[in-house]
Amino acid sequence: MENVRARIAYVLLAIFAGTIGLTFGAAAGHWAVPSDIRQFEAPIISAEVSLLGAVMGFYYASRKELPPLGPPVTPSKDDPPDKD
Repeated sequence: MENVRARIAYVLLAIFAGTIGLTFGAAAGHWAVPSDIRQFEAPIISAEVSLLGAVMGFYYASRKELPPLGPPVTPSKDDPPDKD
């Protein structure tokens, strides 16, 4: 299951990188006027960023619960044992 989630995230990241690359290529190659590029790319990039954020949030939220980060704590003799 982790492998599938990672593949989906990487595919969406590659699509996003391709869109950014095409934008820079269009601007450098003078294929379009910069105002046309901005007008065309703004909705595409915002949709891709929101989709990528949702997928990454789902991926990290569904992972196995990890212990909280913090300094190591040495239990004292008076503390009762944890009930896990």
